Amino acid sequence: MVRVNKTKANLQNVWQQLDNASGELYNALDNLASMTGLDDRIKRQAEQIDITRIDGLKQEIEALLEQKENPNEKINS
Repeated sequence: MVRVNKTKANLQNVWQQLDNASGELYNALDNLASMTGLDDRIKRQAEQIDITRIDGLKQEIEALLEQKENPNEKINS
């Protein structure tokens, strides 16, 4: 695994990737929910996916970005 520094640009890139991933996942799950004839196993698996974990991670990245913008402020974690 290649090590990557915690720079503003890298954090912004990761945030964008997470944003894209959560959007795509929301769309995919919505599409699955509207499909007819799906096996119940697939529906149950889709229902178990917690997209809010991605959203929470995005918020953590946002806090790191804010800290980069205002290095004298502390993050409340």
